[in-house]
Amino acid sequence: MIGTTCIVPVFNEKGRIGNILSELLTVPEISHIICVDESNDGSDEEIKQFAQVKLMHFSKRLGKTEAVRRGVEATKTKNALLFDSDFVGFSKNQLVRGLHIFKTEKMDMLVFRQASNTGFHKWTNLDLSLSGERLMKTEDLRKILQQPAEGYQLELHINSYYESLNKIVYYLPLTGHNSFKFLRRGFWGGMTDGLTMMRQTFRYRGIYFYLRTIVGCNWKEWVD
Repeated sequence: MIGTTCIVPVFNEKGRIGNILSELLTVPEISHIICVDESNDGSDEEIKQFAQVKLMHFSKRLGKTEAVRRGVEATKTKNALLFDSDFVGFSKNQLVRGLHIFKTEKMDMLVFRQASNTGFHKWTNLDLSLSGERLMKTEDLRKILQQPAEGYQLELHINSYYESLNKIVYYLPLTGHNSFKFLRRGFWGGMTDGLTMMRQTFRYRGIYFYLRTIVGCNWKEWVD
């Protein structure tokens, strides 16, 4: 099926997920939105307010990679857009531009880079390599998810696939930012999530691969 499905993995985003869905639903280039929810804070009730959004709710924690895998299983469109449920204040116009470019130009993946990032994150390409906002062919994403990966390893897993096959990848700036885990989950909850993410990413293929994938990232910005 021609079109783009937006897959949004959700974990405890009550009070925020509704605003993000409201904005995504105004983007005409997005054909369908699938929320894969593994929350225990009532986020699913907020999502149910949007009849146009397909909700897949799970009572146990799946982890981001498995949540996206479930979303891909329900995707029938040619393209898939991954979008973090805590990415707030994003520019609709920039997102629409990216969707149009991906549809009309020759590329295999388009990564949205947070325009507000500066300093260490931008210098090391950390924001780019670990960006949760990515547009790609659903067929590629299915192939990627057939291989073993868990939790927060998804972005590195995707990077490895495109790098190994020398596929064409570009990036575009996208205004917006991820909300701080400490504000959403409290100090200890945010600290636990951060440490878990570091442990899983380092464990994926070792620290050398992690550093090479991030610092050695050579994706180019798309210029009209």
